[in-house]
Amino acid sequence: MHIRYLHALLLPLYLSGCDGMLGGQQYPDWALVNKQEIHSAIADSFEDEHPYPAELDNDYSARVAEQERLSQQISDLKSNATQRCLSMKPAPAAADTPPRYPNPPQPLQREYVIRQAGSTAELQSCLQNIENDQLIRDLRAQTKAFQELQQRRREHDVAVRKLLDEQITAAIATYATANGFSLVISNESSIVYNQNQRVLDVTAAVIAQLKNPPPKQ
Repeated sequence: MHIRYLHALLLPLYLSGCDGMLGGQQYPDWALVNKQEIHSAIADSFEDEHPYPAELDNDYSARVAEQERLSQQISDLKSNATQRCLSMKPAPAAADTPPRYPNPPQPLQREYVIRQAGSTAELQSCLQNIENDQLIRDLRAQTKAFQELQQRRREHDVAVRKLLDEQITAAIATYATANGFSLVISNESSIVYNQNQRVLDVTAAVIAQLKNPPPKQ
């Protein structure tokens, strides 16, 4: 066993108060490991080793800015079109305004005006045609490409996280086998009874193994 791995093993033994090997007694054949701590310790470097493919990352900041611009343009066009539709009917008299909402917010005002206008077929048709406006449809088509890009980036993230979790699990198994542990648990709170009150936490040792893997034979 390399010296750095022996040190990584002895350190948690000392900190946990386990006097197994240090007191001449054999240490427990099970250990505790914190997978979340391991994940946090190596996630950044692991992601750097598994970056997005070029087609998903080139000019990404510029694409985000363009998506925001297109979304705002669509929102402005829809808002202006809605106001034009609502102007087809005169606004209700002040006395007709619900007393609970003397100055209703825009969405509520729109709903109220439509209701007071009698939800005429002409008004409803006008509102429905907003989504069929050619310019709005063209702009939505442009945003769809970015949405597909985002979906592919999410799929990449999921694949990388899965691979990282698999490597962490494999590293724990390798460490346990090399050090004679027959059981490794990931949550100390799941221990209902521990007769000798000793807990061997090997999290630091597994992190060291992942960051500095032993040379291949």
